[in-house]
Amino acid sequence: MNRKIHYQSPPSSDIVIFEKTGSRRIQNLILPEMPVFVFDSRLDDIFLGFRVVGRFLLNLSHFKIKSIKNSSTRLRGIVGQMWNIYILSVIKVINPRVIITLIDNHPAFHWLCEHYDSAELMAIQNGTRTRGQLHSNKSSYTLQHYFCFGNYEKDLFSEFGYKVKNYHPVGSLLSGYYINSKLLIQNPIYDICVISAWRGDIGNTDDVKESMKAMKILDEMLSRYIQETNIKVSIIMRSEPESNDRNIPIYGNEKEYFQNIYPDSVVLIDPDFQNRNIYSEMLKGDLIISMGSTTPREAFGMGKKILYCDFTKSDLYNDYHEMVLYKDQNYESFKKKLDELLEIPIDHYRKNTKEYASYLMNNNLKCPPHLIIRKTIDNYLGVTGK
Repeated sequence: MNRKIHYQSPPSSDIVIFEKTGSRRIQNLILPEMPVFVFDSRLDDIFLGFRVVGRFLLNLSHFKIKSIKNSSTRLRGIVGQMWNIYILSVIKVINPRVIITLIDNHPAFHWLCEHYDSAELMAIQNGTRTRGQLHSNKSSYTLQHYFCFGNYEKDLFSEFGYKVKNYHPVGSLLSGYYINSKLLIQNPIYDICVISAWRGDIGNTDDVKESMKAMKILDEMLSRYIQETNIKVSIIMRSEPESNDRNIPIYGNEKEYFQNIYPDSVVLIDPDFQNRNIYSEMLKGDLIISMGSTTPREAFGMGKKILYCDFTKSDLYNDYHEMVLYKDQNYESFKKKLDELLEIPIDHYRKNTKEYASYLMNNNLKCPPHLIIRKTIDNYLGVTGK
């Protein structure tokens, strides 16, 4: 990594986007034409102006011996705290009124929420936070404003003792922006749309092994169902064709994986991350199935039929209500469940699941998340006429 050292202080800005990852999305969807300062905690740009150095020396009061003891090594505990203190010092010099991030599970942002009280700090949920993830966290969440999917997160985080001052259950930023009423009223082309839970090139940890094993059980049972019923099925893959995630050591190529399990009648769809085609393609299915992906939850919040099939024998990946979660590896039971979901009229399904759908994903087509978040920011900045 090539870091740039600037012997000057950063400019002032009313809005700081915390982390480059997701910053373009925030700018394009929420803050178009608004001046912002993008701060990245990897510190590609290091500011060493007099004001930053002075703030850093004053902020050393935040250094805690106790935090060193809680770290895996003494060196990691010292460096981690000094890193956070430097970030705090730069932020104080920028003097923002709003700090916003799409990385809601970022430890440095959580630390800022505890130690900086001169701005409104906002985190936008960027994916399902599973019990497995929360169990593995070495530090708890501390957030001032959390624009989350639904009250499901509020109950889950409260169970883990996380500190969130203000929950805003607004639904998914992406699905709220890319899904419209026209997409929702189209007649389904496929009986079932499968959302791949392919893990990508992230190593072969026990977690990866467990989820990939469960995914294969689902794929094999669903393939059998397709061959028996001749239904129309699409599979939206998780990796783009030329990405590193398309090929995984041990598991091979994602497309070949599906081709080896499913009949030729199944349509395999490559994702297009730039244009977010997963939403338009997903909504072409009458029923959306996955072992573990956020997008079925997003579709559920818009009134679509969904089913999570989790054969891990735990609640670490999915702990939803049985109306959207299936765990029995018995094929006849699996077949019965799919038959029921495919046969139920969509109006009846929506009536039966409306309350729980809002609990998991509280999207509102008339008031999507990007507009709610923008209005909240404008209110804190004193912007009128929006």
